[in-house]
Amino acid sequence: MAASLSSSLTAGTDKRKLGIMAGLVGVLLVVLVVRFALPNGGATDSASAGSGNHTGLLDSQPEYLKTIAKIARLQSEKVYETGESRDPLEPLIKERNTAPAEPRRTESVPVSNELPRMSLHGIIGSPEDPIAIIDGLDLRVGDSIKGARIAEIKYDTVVLTYKSRRHVLTV
Repeated sequence: MAASLSSSLTAGTDKRKLGIMAGLVGVLLVVLVVRFALPNGGATDSASAGSGNHTGLLDSQPEYLKTIAKIARLQSEKVYETGESRDPLEPLIKERNTAPAEPRRTESVPVSNELPRMSLHGIIGSPEDPIAIIDGLDLRVGDSIKGARIAEIKYDTVVLTYKSRRHVLTV
């Protein structure tokens, strides 16, 4: 066995195996120390464990560790009073027992998308910079009249947008 161990060490790739073996030997040493160094081999007697008069690891420890253990025991013994916790089978959001109220209806003026009354008198200027004459006003693309915006000016028509709808005026 020693020969196989030395040959595996010389290979260099089996250093991992050596680490595992060293870890196992360490675990074995810890088990032996716990088994033989602690009173009763690290185990507690079942008769004395139920009576509460047992000697444990905390008996030889400082007072602050005893206090921490006492606090942990008190927190684990917390008793929930009714109302403090909810039934896990109860839904988080309860259903309505009554019908929802009718939405309020307000009297509103009907919205019309019809273009306000206007007339196109003519189109002048060059094709690069046309001018539309609407209700006596000289207007270019992008100008507004009566809430409508001029989108395009063509040879004989003007395209207007009014309340998100396109309208066409002709000469």
